[in-house]
Amino acid sequence: MRTTLNAIESALRSSWDDDTTFASPEYLARGDGRASRGQCGPTALVVQELLGGDLVVADVEHAGRRNGVHYWNVTAAGVELDLTADQFTPDERLVDPRRVTGRRNVDSPGERAFGLLRDRVAAVLRRPAAPGSTSTRARPRVVCLCGSLRFPDQFTAERRRLTARGVVVLSPEDVEGELTPARRRDLGELHLRRIDLADEVRVVGARGAEGEATRREIAYARERGLVVSWSDFDG
Repeated sequence: MRTTLNAIESALRSSWDDDTTFASPEYLARGDGRASRGQCGPTALVVQELLGGDLVVADVEHAGRRNGVHYWNVTAAGVELDLTADQFTPDERLVDPRRVTGRRNVDSPGERAFGLLRDRVAAVLRRPAAPGSTSTRARPRVVCLCGSLRFPDQFTAERRRLTARGVVVLSPEDVEGELTPARRRDLGELHLRRIDLADEVRVVGARGAEGEATRREIAYARERGLVVSWSDFDG
């Protein structure tokens, strides 16, 4: 697909979550649930990688003191582009805007959020448009949940959270009847077919606590170049 600005913005917004934020807890808490809150740094880096140009940074002033910074883009043609400008509360303002100079610190803690967001956006933009579609927006991100169904409440919470962010969610389901070895094998293969349809695998559970079946699904996803992330609840 041709990468339009609408498609890039749509892919970014469907890819934001807590794992792609980079901001202090105080700053995030003040955002009143805004989806773009704390997403500016990783987002601006992804836009720069896709469109080129420079970064601009300004301090965020609140209650008479500076608390945090905000990043956005300036294209090579000099057009300012701020895809997270809607994150601010009415009592916040930007002060001292300046161009970012120097090399990016690839060892910064924010690199993990940037890398995850970059990979998610790339996966969404690679997906072909729906047959007959004339929309310039990217298709929604597709996430397949993996993990133990011993935690149904966590699966439900993750499905709801992702759906509210405009993500298509695929998930294993508990089935009735005896789980014979043959039936368990067939259900495992069915879930691999769900992974084939996804852009990302989201493991519902704590990192490092996966069972054999989930480890197999993670390996399968990685072999196919999918993003793998964790919900990291304490099971």
